[in-house]
Amino acid sequence: MFRTPSLNSIANTHLFEPSLAPIVVVVLVMTGDMAVLGLMAALTGWLRFGDFGFLNDYLPFLIITTATTMALLRSWGLYSLDRLSVLFLQARGLLAALDMAFMLVAGLIFMTKTGDAYSRLWVGGWFVASLVGMFISRIAWKAGIKRARRKGAFRRNVIVIGTVESSVRLIQYFNRDRVAQLRVVGVVLLSPAEGPDHANATIASEVPVLGHSADDVSAAVHKANIDQIILAMDWENFIAIKEYAKKLETIPVDIQLAPPTTEYAGHQVCYLDDLPMVTLLRRPLSEAALLAKSAIDKVVSLLLLIALSPVLLLAAVAIKLDTRGPILFKQERYGFTNRIFTVYKFRTMHHFRPPEHDVPSAKRDDPRTTRVGRWLRRTSIDELPQLLNVLKGDMSLVGPRPLARAHNEKYLTMVEGYLNRHKVRPGMTGWAQVNGLRGEITDLQGLSDRLAHDIYYVEHWTFGLDLNILARTVLCLWDKNAY
Repeated sequence: MFRTPSLNSIANTHLFEPSLAPIVVVVLVMTGDMAVLGLMAALTGWLRFGDFGFLNDYLPFLIITTATTMALLRSWGLYSLDRLSVLFLQARGLLAALDMAFMLVAGLIFMTKTGDAYSRLWVGGWFVASLVGMFISRIAWKAGIKRARRKGAFRRNVIVIGTVESSVRLIQYFNRDRVAQLRVVGVVLLSPAEGPDHANATIASEVPVLGHSADDVSAAVHKANIDQIILAMDWENFIAIKEYAKKLETIPVDIQLAPPTTEYAGHQVCYLDDLPMVTLLRRPLSEAALLAKSAIDKVVSLLLLIALSPVLLLAAVAIKLDTRGPILFKQERYGFTNRIFTVYKFRTMHHFRPPEHDVPSAKRDDPRTTRVGRWLRRTSIDELPQLLNVLKGDMSLVGPRPLARAHNEKYLTMVEGYLNRHKVRPGMTGWAQVNGLRGEITDLQGLSDRLAHDIYYVEHWTFGLDLNILARTVLCLWDKNAY
């Protein structure tokens, strides 16, 4: 149950101990970076010149490079506590910041025609030594921050104002993690009728009730180290929220309004005309990423069409000489956002168009396949005309493979979430294909496995993943499931 000790006794407990401000760590890390850069400059200079006399001439280089590096790291948010604990981000950021800083100084040296005054060996040595030294310091900082968090060094002391139910909900959420960054040190109940014997209060047995009014909040803030006040009030009663916030305006701490549920914790909060919105679902690719991926697709597809034009010409001639019928096979398929487009492939079967509701999948040793078609399928050359689809913007080089309309409409009724694969452009190759999931879908398990790989690609897309898939595609062009 909630307990109701006096404020004087509360102020003397460990619950109200001041926490270590994150800015202290930021200042220490930045000071450490300056020390590392200076130490590595002196060390590489001593190794190169045998003494430290060079510092008089090299000081402008040292100051500009150090200031630029630290300004970039600061602007990229790499001095925040959370990012200091992610070594991959730190390694990438340190490399980029040092690289840009050294390039800036190199440009200044070139413009001032003072290149002969600086040793290239020293510059290169300082760059490598600084990168290694700063990364080693990040490893040490990560360990130190982790240990400090476990001891509660960075926790902010919080007072929750609300009903018993809303207060308990927040306390449970904040206490779910033993290294949580918030520590609820007291509760102010909105209604005096909600006493310590309330049934739901037993969940938060260690949190004291400080009172039932704004005056009690003010008294607690003045007697103890409170960093933040959270209003856990009914959002529909905005008049009461506004009135209570007015009573607290003289208190010099941050005051926030808690959401009515913790269901969407972790979701991004964005602003539309200054109105906060919770992002329930995000598109797989941002507008910038979508534009960049599309531009790369079109440039690469054009280059491949030019480079592979002899292969395309030979395949077209072989098809025409082998059997009667068109060179290209055209079929409507579902693409990005369920839009229908026409896909192009080299014709590999005897010319026959089945009804749209009856499109049998290609099978191993399919009698419909022509002699040339069997070879084209085995080498995946039959897929190359889809470079035209990529150039047109209907497809991407990498993405979930598009299926015939009849198959698509059949499968979406068999597996939940099937249409999620259409949240990106379909591709000539995909994550499922490079993991051996090619060819005919014979059962529900095969369909589920292929869909799972497609959804994985949609949810985890990066340019690196695309490059990985493209590289693996080259290695499995003659896959046993290509028929």
